[in-house]
Amino acid sequence: MDAILDDRIEARKGRDALTWKPLRLLTFYRLILAGMLMVLFFGLADNSALGRTNPALYTLTCTLYLGFSLVAGFMARLRRPGYELQTIVQILVDILAITLLIHASGGPASGLGILLIITAATGSLLMPGRMAFLFVA
Repeated sequence: MDAILDDRIEARKGRDALTWKPLRLLTFYRLILAGMLMVLFFGLADNSALGRTNPALYTLTCTLYLGFSLVAGFMARLRRPGYELQTIVQILVDILAITLLIHASGGPASGLGILLIITAATGSLLMPGRMAFLFVA
């Protein structure tokens, strides 16, 4: 009986390594990204293309994105709510925030569009099947 229980525990650890650990890595990436976007915006205020078109929108979006990154990190650590819901919400918020940052920075010429590719690829890795197509669309 103990061997069966041990096998189930090991199988669960293997599944967790394929789900929660990559999600926590995504939240760590998001935290670094949001922090760097804020540092670049405030540190290179004179020469930067970041937030050039709408600085207020850029600042608000960056601040909320950084706050969301912190909350998402804690929620992924607590594993509440479930994995699928967290992944879907996090990827959709990433897409929305990056799109707003692109808009506030003058559109596709800002160079921030490449971040959407990273987000779509990460979403496709974390959520297989039809959800992956949603993120890419």
